Amino acid sequence: YTGINDEKGIDIYEGDILKVWLGGREQEEYLLVDDLRALYFLYTNSNVRYSISKMIVVGNIHEKETKENV
Repeated sequence: YTGINDEKGIDIYEGDILKVWLGGREQEEYLLVDDLRALYFLYTNSNVRYSISKMIVVGNIHEKETKENV
């Protein structure tokens, strides 16, 4: 567990696939949580130009199918 929850309160784990908004802008590409330190830095540091302003878990690399539940 990363210690971070998405917009719906779902715990974020390594291997999760996220829909993200950087600087308030929805991104077309998904983010794979594979570097926990980078995720934590982008999520908690508002001084970064493209910090994560919102994220939603849409799946996990260990699931057979990824479902977007945005």
